[in-house]
Amino acid sequence: MSLHQLLLKQQAKIAKQWFGRTVETYSPEASLAFTRQKNPFDNPVGHTLAKETAAIVALLIEGSDPEELRLHLLPIIRMRAVQEFTPAQAISFVYLLKLIIREELASELDGAGLEQELWHFEMRIDRMALLAFDIYSDCQRILCDVRLNEMKRNVANLWKRAFGDVDVDPSEALDPNCSETCGVE
Repeated sequence: MSLHQLLLKQQAKIAKQWFGRTVETYSPEASLAFTRQKNPFDNPVGHTLAKETAAIVALLIEGSDPEELRLHLLPIIRMRAVQEFTPAQAISFVYLLKLIIREELASELDGAGLEQELWHFEMRIDRMALLAFDIYSDCQRILCDVRLNEMKRNVANLWKRAFGDVDVDPSEALDPNCSETCGVE
């Protein structure tokens, strides 16, 4: 039996295990909540993790292109970026899939001569991890932009309270030499 056939046979079990291990990367309280509640409105994180991990497993087995994987990684990574995971923590769930596959298929892989196929499949997972890191970096950049823009708005509002409706660009208000350019002493 080929690795592809073994993976297809165990696909649902692998996806369920991966979801479970991914949920375990959260706090015990959050993990419990993510696995208990099945309603997507009451549990958007758990629902998204279950749906997207299953889709990713199917896409990896099919050998689909990176753009399709990106579409299913994006919701997971976006959540993990907002939840302030470190880059390593945010991406670590991807590597759990390699471990799960080796555990689930251990008896079938032993002496089956599938090392080359397994190596190629694990390379797909490694490429997916790099893609996940790119997504995480993009999410962090967007979050930084949002925070910076909010800071600029706050400074502009403070400026207006302190000095009235003097028209000033918020980015100038952050300049330490602003008193010279804004006419304030």
